Amino acid sequence: LLTRINPFVLNNAVKRFLGFNHYLAWPHALVLPEPTFASLSIKKEWWSRRIVVAVEKRNRYAIWCGEQVEAREGNKEEGTTVSEICFWIDDIDGVFFERAPQASGQLIPVVRERVMLTPKLGDIFLPPLQFGYARKIIAFLRTVDIPVEELRFERAFEELRARTPRNTAVLFSVHEDPEPWAFAALRAFLAKRRIGAYSYLDLTVRNKIFAQPR
Repeated sequence: LLTRINPFVLNNAVKRFLGFNHYLAWPHALVLPEPTFASLSIKKEWWSRRIVVAVEKRNRYAIWCGEQVEAREGNKEEGTTVSEICFWIDDIDGVFFERAPQASGQLIPVVRERVMLTPKLGDIFLPPLQFGYARKIIAFLRTVDIPVEELRFERAFEELRARTPRNTAVLFSVHEDPEPWAFAALRAFLAKRRIGAYSYLDLTVRNKIFAQPR
């Protein structure tokens, strides 16, 4: 950690002259451009000439995988997936903070998205409010009897779509909070019907469920 902080502490000639271990070389605050850390604080204790550095690392909440798309001629929205890059995102800000392996399964949430441009470390998956809604949806899906094989985000529609092994799609919107109505509505729906009998369940419109039987 200290090795990674060093260049940001000794950022001018005077501080480099004093040296990394000199009390006066250290600032009272430091912002690292490295997204691995959620926060970094510096406490300088004058009488003891001691410097206390406290860091908080980001938690590995979910994996986001961007499917790089090669656009078809004359169509910027459709194309062929040519590569995939994955990042870990944290549970507070939805920051892409570390490269992740390509993954699948239900133990760790994996969200896939088709992209024309690959994001970089330090970018965010969604704005704070929408990311909070996405987290609620992912947590809710773990509490109901819906086996999720894939989570896919459709940015143009602001939709998080869960797909089951039998290829039933369940659509949620992150445009507004789904908790006040969508979760209860889906529980009531599943209490009377088998999810496998439908090709999709659309909960993106407030107080409505659109269901397409097979």
